[in-house]
Parts: sequence; C-alpha cells; structure tokens
Amino acid sequence: MEQLQCLEELGVDLDATLPRFLGNKNFYLKMLAKFLDDPNYDLLEKSLQEQDYETAFRAVHTLKGVSVNMGLNLLYDETVLLTEELRKPPYDEDKISMFFQETDRQYHRCVKVIRQLPKDLPCGE
Repeated sequence: MEQLQCLEELGVDLDATLPRFLGNKNFYLKMLAKFLDDPNYDLLEKSLQEQDYETAFRAVHTLKGVSVNMGLNLLYDETVLLTEELRKPPYDEDKISMFFQETDRQYHRCVKVIRQLPKDLPCGE
C-alpha cells in the first residue's frame, strides 16, 4: 500500500476507491494508466481554445465522471466547477478561464503522479 500513498496528494481515498476495482490494486493501477490515454482533457483544451463550449462541456463532464470513478477527488472537484459553468449559456469567459486553469493544474498533477506509479505491485500488496 505504501507504493500507492503518493495518490493521497491527489485526494485519493484508497479505502473508498479500491472497492470499485474489486479491491484489486493492480487492476486499479492498470486503469490509472489508461486514464493517461483518455482523450477528454485534450478535447476540452482544444474546444475551449475554439470557444466551442458545447463540446467543452461534454469533454469536461466525461472527465469529471472518469476522475470521480478513479478516486481523483481534487481533479473531480475542479471539473465540477467547470462543468457547471459550461452547462448552459450565457457563458462567463472569465470564470471559464479561471476554472479551466485549476482543472489544468490538477490534471497535470494527476498525470505526473500516475506516471511515477509502479505498473504492478508484488503479490500480497
């Protein structure tokens, strides 16, 4: 379990999260690795640059769901704010920008930590 303690800085509560993965830490690690391949963050960033707020909403809403299921609670908290701001017009571009900056910061923290995790844990951990 010590090898997963770095996830605490992302707001992960392993006791609450692992049951979603049948209590299997290696399965959880594999799913975290797949999180790195999820296209929704890139789609969100591109859509916001293009001011395509409907696509940005769908991307951040999906990212919100993925982050809560993965137990990435600090990222989830930021995506909630951005999701609600993008839910319907009128759009407040200053708030969208502010909420995206925090989402971006948390997302990149997650990526950094996940990349440092082991691919597998020894049996019994």
